[in-house]
Amino acid sequence: MESLPRMPKATVFNQNEGGYSKYATPGDNVSLQISNLPKNHRSLTWFYTTDQKIVEWESGEPTKYFDTKFKDRAMLDSQSGTLHIRKVQKEDSSTYLLRVLKDKGHEEEYKIPLMVLGPAASGIPKKLVGAIGGSVIFPLNLSVNLVDSIIWVFNSTTLVTIQPKTADKNALIIVTQKRNTERVNFTHEGYSLKLSRLTKNDSGVYRVEIHNSTLQDPLTQEYELHVYEYLSKPKVIIGLQENKNGTCETNLTCSMEHGEEDVTYSWKSLDQATNESHRGSILPISWRWEKSDMTFICMASNPISSNSSNPIFAQNLCEGAAGGQTPYVILYVLLSFFLLCSLTLVLIIFIIRRERKKVSEIIEEKKELDTHQETLHFPPISEEMPEYDTISNFNELMAFGFDSARNANTVIHGITPLRPPPPDPGPGTKATEQA
Repeated sequence: MESLPRMPKATVFNQNEGGYSKYATPGDNVSLQISNLPKNHRSLTWFYTTDQKIVEWESGEPTKYFDTKFKDRAMLDSQSGTLHIRKVQKEDSSTYLLRVLKDKGHEEEYKIPLMVLGPAASGIPKKLVGAIGGSVIFPLNLSVNLVDSIIWVFNSTTLVTIQPKTADKNALIIVTQKRNTERVNFTHEGYSLKLSRLTKNDSGVYRVEIHNSTLQDPLTQEYELHVYEYLSKPKVIIGLQENKNGTCETNLTCSMEHGEEDVTYSWKSLDQATNESHRGSILPISWRWEKSDMTFICMASNPISSNSSNPIFAQNLCEGAAGGQTPYVILYVLLSFFLLCSLTLVLIIFIIRRERKKVSEIIEEKKELDTHQETLHFPPISEEMPEYDTISNFNELMAFGFDSARNANTVIHGITPLRPPPPDPGPGTKATEQA
């Protein structure tokens, strides 16, 4: 016979006429057994589901534990067929199957449903939150086949009574208050309560009672519901402002206008280089003019919502800080103005010089052009210069001879404008006034 570990907290369930109805809460040590195990059995096999073995024992062979989540928590008593499971969890809820092979080769099966009720029916209070106008679900993990009735209670008033559906009758749900008829609903899996159209008056303590004929006392679970409003924008109050040597010191206090419940506050300090956080409704600040670009934002939150304040700019705080800031600002402005004027003056001088250079170049070019023109032009004819008759016919020029032609050529080059020939004096006038 295999020795069994000591079970400090064990719950032993025996077979009864109504079947094998097993309840446990998380952390319990549970023993699953039957009261009429056949004698001289040849093998025992426990299943978590129909296709997942937990442990198998055959006569004359060592007990074999399969690689499942029960491997380190399960222990089989091969003589009684009892399966011991340590520290059960909600996920262990199932209909366990024991398959027994008799000495003559016949098999028998025994089904034992185990329901680990978990936090929803463990007696541990569960806190829930909801929003005004919203809905909330009170979770309850149950197999309806293991429950005779369920009663939901709000404070001390019965809210709903449920008799689950059975093979021969439909489920019966009784809502005691008419105003809740359209607000109460149940999920498809189990009988978790869903309450809609929440108001502040729905805040309070809820309790569920689970009744079963195999239990001496009903299992109960309590819920504490708190219904909250969505937060509006928080406001910021600026405290007494003090300027010390150009340093601004003050407190910023964040609050809600309507005094909402369970509000937590935090601050964000933002500038170009860093982002800092601070918890609490009051933010003490101290900054110099070099940090005038800082921005402060208050964040308010409750269990269902959050909101932020309008930004507070450091440069708008502590006007007195300008006393320590003014000399630096003036110096900065003057220096900037001086630099700007210097750059402007340099630019103007450069432009003037460039324009002067262009003008000089234009004048020089004009002088050269005038000089060139004087070289090419003939001087004007004065009154003292002798006049010459224009030779109008080249044949006449040839008649005067080469010397006369050379002289005529000289005369032509000496004439600046080419005057039209004088009028014909008529016959009888001699052109003898030649130089």
